[in-house]
Amino acid sequence: MIKFKLSFIITLALLISAYYFYGKETINSLFLVFLLMFLVSLLSLLFSKRYITSNLNLENKKFFTGENIKISLHFHNRSLFLYSNVNFLSNFIDAKGNLNESVTLLPFKKLDIQLNFKVPSRGIYNAENYLLEIHDLFLISSRKINFNNKFTFTVYPRNIRLPLEIQKLIDNVSNFSKNNPNTHTSDTYSYIDKYMEGDNFKNIHWKLSAKKNNLYVKKFDTIKKCNIAIYVDMTNILSLPGTFPTVTDEGLVSFSLSIIKYLLWKNEAIYLYIENLKSSSFQLENTEDYYSILSYYLEHKSLGHGNFFDKVLKKEFQTIENHKFIFIITYTILPMHAKTISKISADCENLIIFTLLDVPNKTKNLLRNTNVKVVKVTL
Repeated sequence: MIKFKLSFIITLALLISAYYFYGKETINSLFLVFLLMFLVSLLSLLFSKRYITSNLNLENKKFFTGENIKISLHFHNRSLFLYSNVNFLSNFIDAKGNLNESVTLLPFKKLDIQLNFKVPSRGIYNAENYLLEIHDLFLISSRKINFNNKFTFTVYPRNIRLPLEIQKLIDNVSNFSKNNPNTHTSDTYSYIDKYMEGDNFKNIHWKLSAKKNNLYVKKFDTIKKCNIAIYVDMTNILSLPGTFPTVTDEGLVSFSLSIIKYLLWKNEAIYLYIENLKSSSFQLENTEDYYSILSYYLEHKSLGHGNFFDKVLKKEFQTIENHKFIFIITYTILPMHAKTISKISADCENLIIFTLLDVPNKTKNLLRNTNVKVVKVTL
């Protein structure tokens, strides 16, 4: 729809009235000028949809949160009209930055501009269309045109290099885990072999031994259990007591990915529990498993509610695995959580809690005589 400025419409109406009542030459000239402006403006906007082409081009389609994203915007004006002001109106993404660009389109000319913006949260973004607001030469009228331009880009959680002190902390846990493996014998045998001195007499396969007239034993595999469990708090930050205006789950997600990647790089198997609106559990053994967690974070925001530490305690009591080392990644620890944390730490060798916010001194005092280590993460 074409819109004319109210001031221009009023001025033109007054000139028409004066023209009919007075008919003087000056008024005639002004009336003709304004009428000509009106006609040129109207024609230029009527032809704008047919003769102006535009498209967006995104060379790179993988970004990180907070990274500067550049999109090329191409214009081609194939008409003889000049458009003094063309505004790009972003309506396809919640972004921060310079997305309200204004340009002037000359007749029969092409123009390329670059849009710069940042996306504050991870995810897969699908753009289908955008709007251009086109103003005529005299800036007395405008028209919005919708352009279809489908493309998809992905914004990943930010890469974080773990501080040296946290790397050393994880190294100590990893080394202790490797030197004290958590193993158990399989319930079902994997193969049968001839009896040799030292084999357990209880494992003799009597039926086969009688048939072969020789002793045969069942061989059972020794299975290595995961020593390390990681719990990630994806509680909706807005549901927590207190106000955290500058905190989002982006830092928590990025930090958890960094720890997971570092442990997998050290060939550690991990049990990962993500406490969101629904609990999700993963067993991670190699770097390929890392990408399944990355996909989860791209598709899920923090929507959890309730007491996160109660969920961890319940999970530890229910799981068959006996985790020797537990990492918890959360926002903060309030004094009311200290008792629950003490119960969690009672069943493991070492409990390390990483927090994004400062922990109250009262909480630290309550956890002083436990095997709990609290680490404030600086991102």
